Amino acid sequence: MKSRYSLALAIVGISLTLSLSLYASQYSTKNAAKIDKQIETVAHNSFVFENYLKDEDIKIEVKDGVVALNGTTSGEMQSALAQQTLEGIKGVKRVDNFLKIKDESAGATIDQNLRLQERIRDTLLLHSNINNDSIKITDIAVNDGVATIKGMASNQAQKELISEYATDVEGVKSVNNEILVTEKKSKQPGAMVRKIDDTSITAQVKVAMLFHRSTSALKTKIETNKGIVTITGKAKNSAERDLVTKLTSDVNGVRNVKNHMTIE
Repeated sequence: MKSRYSLALAIVGISLTLSLSLYASQYSTKNAAKIDKQIETVAHNSFVFENYLKDEDIKIEVKDGVVALNGTTSGEMQSALAQQTLEGIKGVKRVDNFLKIKDESAGATIDQNLRLQERIRDTLLLHSNINNDSIKITDIAVNDGVATIKGMASNQAQKELISEYATDVEGVKSVNNEILVTEKKSKQPGAMVRKIDDTSITAQVKVAMLFHRSTSALKTKIETNKGIVTITGKAKNSAERDLVTKLTSDVNGVRNVKNHMTIE
């Protein structure tokens, strides 16, 4: 009798364990699917996707925290921004970037002058001291690595900054700066009201570091909290560290920079 009772308890215990395991499995699956959906939503609502990538053909697929990016982009920077943005979203385990550049995916011959022209334009767009109402760039032309930039700026400092940033783009040999200085008073870039999420700020900083020749080889860790960017890593000298601070400070949405890079 006692053995039958023990057997019955054992059966009930096994059934209960199986039921709990099944429930846990179903809950885990539903929870994972919910997190995957949240990742996709956060990405689409980010500043990067709503501004830089709004006209790109990018498809985001998320499965158990692993993101697959498919489709085409107009340039290298757009692909990099998409990847860096997804990598910065909470819950993402890995990003597999299968994005292709439009012309390359179509098998067309790539015009290197045009590609460099796009790289200069995109790099300048990342910086708040250039991407604002006080500067209007009307044309960027490249011939054998020599870039000619036309437009208008409100002061000489802005004109010189355009030359500095464009010259530091990989592939540029020299810059003919034909920007006209109007000397008209304008609102300071910092006065613009622009809400930018921390994930987008981090992505922009990482891509800016990557596309500027002087910082592309640096290994840094970048974190953003309420617009305050903290940087750790190693620099060859204080000048290199100061350059990282300067470039980061001028990225759209950055309120302050804490550069904790150490000198090698």
